[in-house]
Amino acid sequence: NHCNLGCITCPREYDYGTAMDKGTIQLEKMLKVIDEVAPYIDSIGLTGLGETLLYKKLEEALKYIKEKNKGIQTFISTNAHIPGTENYIERLAPYLDTVQISIDGIDKIYESVRLKSDYAFFISTTQKVAEVCKRLNVAVMFNFVAVKENYKQMKDVVKLAADMGVAN
Repeated sequence: NHCNLGCITCPREYDYGTAMDKGTIQLEKMLKVIDEVAPYIDSIGLTGLGETLLYKKLEEALKYIKEKNKGIQTFISTNAHIPGTENYIERLAPYLDTVQISIDGIDKIYESVRLKSDYAFFISTTQKVAEVCKRLNVAVMFNFVAVKENYKQMKDVVKLAADMGVAN
């Protein structure tokens, strides 16, 4: 649940959320959970409160899932604010089915909802990720949390997704 942004929609940014332990699941524990659930599920999303790409053992976990059961669909979520995100996604692609990119508005509204963000950097990174995903046959989609600050931009976000090839 580590993150490089501070979003107004995230519980980590409020009193009750700041009390949460910041941590990383040990790979051995994650593999044990995968072993237990693999026969019963059809998808696993390695996502939650934080930036998924900050998890150092992500590639190992995704690879293990696919080795355990190739039929399990895997997805991750990213805020597209880590330099080189597209390179990391390219390395993960053999073990990934879908990449969700979190977007909560356009331009200044985006930056007012996703604090510590840079909309121009986000757009540039998202374009690169979309190109990598298209080339490597990994679905890519936007994840949008509607709040009073951004709900009027939902139509614009849908259009942006289509324009960027993120509308799978």
